[in-house]
Amino acid sequence: SSLKNLNYLDASDNRISGRVPLSLPGSVVQISMRNNLMEGTIPESFRNLTSLEVIDLSHNELGGSIPSFIFAHQTLQQLTLSFNGFTSIDSPRYSPSGLPSELISVDLSNNKIRGPLPLFMGLLPKLSALSLENNSFSGMIPTQYVWKTVSPGSDFAAFQRLLLGGN
Repeated sequence: SSLKNLNYLDASDNRISGRVPLSLPGSVVQISMRNNLMEGTIPESFRNLTSLEVIDLSHNELGGSIPSFIFAHQTLQQLTLSFNGFTSIDSPRYSPSGLPSELISVDLSNNKIRGPLPLFMGLLPKLSALSLENNSFSGMIPTQYVWKTVSPGSDFAAFQRLLLGGN
């Protein structure tokens, strides 16, 4: 309760173990807890952080499924979950016209994610940097990815960086 005006939480490189904190002040704009020993997954309570723009939980021991709400978060712009043990991605509900998302950059590289490439990521309107390499994806590259690369629409940002190798 004494941290109600906290904007930036950087607890990186500290060998912190346990789970990602469940309760953070709504004023948090950036959460950086990379290079620790944290387990579990992204808490559902992150949905309620209405000022959150950046999450960096890379280089931890997080696992399970990446929750769908994180991709439709109303303010989140950068999501970095690389070098963890995530095995799947929960797909948010979306329409063919896209998702209400502010995400510009998503890095899920170097995890253990299996299955087809997530179709919905090609429908994130502002997403221009996507890193999915060194996972265990299978199947075809979705048409939406191709269109964002070669011929983006006026309502969709083009992929400036698309990394899929090493799968």
